[in-house]
Amino acid sequence: MSLLHHDNMVEVVSIIDASCILSSCIKVFSIIHSSKRPQALSFRFLVLDDLNFDKLESLYRGCFPEIHVQFKRWSRPSTLPQLSNKGFDSEYIYSRVYLADIFHEVDRYVYLDNDAVVNMDIVELYHTPLVRATHPLTTRRKPPPKPTRGALRIAANMKASSHLNGHRRLTPTTATHRQQSKHVTMGFVFDVNEKLRGYVQNGFNQDSPLFKRAMSYIEPAKFFNGGVALVDAKKWRADNLTARAEAIILANDKGALYSPGLGDQGLFFLLLQEGIAELHPAFNMRRVPNKTTRFMKNNLGE
Repeated sequence: MSLLHHDNMVEVVSIIDASCILSSCIKVFSIIHSSKRPQALSFRFLVLDDLNFDKLESLYRGCFPEIHVQFKRWSRPSTLPQLSNKGFDSEYIYSRVYLADIFHEVDRYVYLDNDAVVNMDIVELYHTPLVRATHPLTTRRKPPPKPTRGALRIAANMKASSHLNGHRRLTPTTATHRQQSKHVTMGFVFDVNEKLRGYVQNGFNQDSPLFKRAMSYIEPAKFFNGGVALVDAKKWRADNLTARAEAIILANDKGALYSPGLGDQGLFFLLLQEGIAELHPAFNMRRVPNKTTRFMKNNLGE
């Protein structure tokens, strides 16, 4: 099977163990089914447990013969402490911080939990700019209202004035504002509701400098869903975030920094001190009906 040039591939990276083989296949099928160019998709799996590589490859290549699939086996680094494997305190959670190093040939990828079902072309997520928003840009995005005649006249005058003396003058826009924002390593979908205020207050050590700095970038009643992420793996490696993540894991002995119940969400929140990109809410996983209702209300109106 011939592959497209690496730069044209849309990389999807996942973690798989014995409990999620079927759901992972369903996820992959949904991504392919929703894609306009399925031949440009590349799936890479970090394999936990003692799964048989030959059987896994046979299964995926039999189900998806035209798709690039790669498997690599997880091996716990010596730098990781022994984990209790209770609740979220497990290798399934912490292995996520090694994905950029394990798949070192990938510069950018989409991470999806295996219970996701994709109903839109994933290329839209893959090419989303990873920039830290300095004000809410995506949480309540609605179609802009139709401009009035007065607004159109003002816009025409602004366009004319931008070419005074033969020099083009840029007018501020949301797009240029975002481009001027700081480039960051990861993007997640955020949600905003009052229940999240208590979730964050109870889940983290409020006196931690890492927590205080991370909170300076988001609203108090706001937090992200760790099941969908866009990752700049090249920047991750350049900034040596794996070692920094390990330091946080070690420092979090007995929940000193954050509750193990937060899983990788707590870890990523404290790790990404440069800030986190906010992905459009359309990319969210909405398993709870009220989340879907809130999304439709915020984006489509009453």
